[in-house]
Amino acid sequence: MIERLIDALKDGLGDIPVQVTVPATLTPGTVVVAPGDPFLVPGNHGSITERWDVLVVTSAAGPDRGVNWLRETSLLVRKAASSVGAVWSQALGPSRATPNENDMTVLVVNQISFRYDPNELENP
Repeated sequence: MIERLIDALKDGLGDIPVQVTVPATLTPGTVVVAPGDPFLVPGNHGSITERWDVLVVTSAAGPDRGVNWLRETSLLVRKAASSVGAVWSQALGPSRATPNENDMTVLVVNQISFRYDPNELENP
């Protein structure tokens, strides 16, 4: 399932790099896919909800503090998620990527989830 989301993100985001592991330092102008918290949640009738966070990372040094890019990219993330049957629930407000006050890197966390029957997975 996550592979389909990653492919849809790469297709839908064009030249924006999509990282599938969280790097030690987040780079403005990238999108990072990471497991959500909580990652797996039990649902009704034996189903599982699998959660993923799609981090949209930019710099707040620009005239609009990166807000337009965060909004536009988050809406592209939403579109990519819905194209593969995932649920985009929200994009959390911008926050600093590091506690360093001099670092202008900010991110928005887009929360994505898939619901499925774990007994029907081909490759659990």
